[in-house]
Amino acid sequence: MTQHASRSQGHRGRNAASLGRLTERNVEAIVALDQAARAGTSFSQRLARRIATFCGSMPFIWLHAFAFAAWITLNVWPGADHPDPYPFIFLTLMVSLEAIFLSTLVLISQNDDARVAERRNALDLQINLLSEQEKHQDAAAAGGHRTQARHPRRR
Repeated sequence: MTQHASRSQGHRGRNAASLGRLTERNVEAIVALDQAARAGTSFSQRLARRIATFCGSMPFIWLHAFAFAAWITLNVWPGADHPDPYPFIFLTLMVSLEAIFLSTLVLISQNDDARVAERRNALDLQINLLSEQEKHQDAAAAGGHRTQARHPRRR
C-alpha cells in the first residue's frame, strides 16, 4: 500500500467518524425541533389540531352521513313531529356554522404546520451547508485531486 493510499484511508476513517457525529447532531436537532414545536403550542392549538385531524377522517364522514340521514328521516317521516321541515333550514344553519368553524380550525392547523416546515427548511439548509463544507474539506485533505469518470469518445 502506498503512503498516499494509507493517508487517504486514514482520512476517510476520520471523515466517516466526523460524518457520523454530524449526522447524529442533525438527527438530535430535528428531534429537538419537533419537541420544541410541540411544547410551544397552546391548549387551543393542540385542540384545534385534534379536531382538524378527526375531521379529516372516515369516522367523521360516517358520523355526518348518519346524522344527516337521521335528521332528514325524522323531518320527513309521515306522522312524526317535524321540528325542521323541508327545506331543512335549521340543518342548513348548523352545517354552515360547522363549516365556518372547521375551516378556521384547519387554517390554524396549517399555519402551525407551516411554522414547523419553515424551521425544518432552515435546519435542512444548515445541514446542506455543513455537508458541502465537509465535501470541500475532504477534497482539500485528499490533495485537491479529483477523479473524473472517463467517457468513451463518440465516433
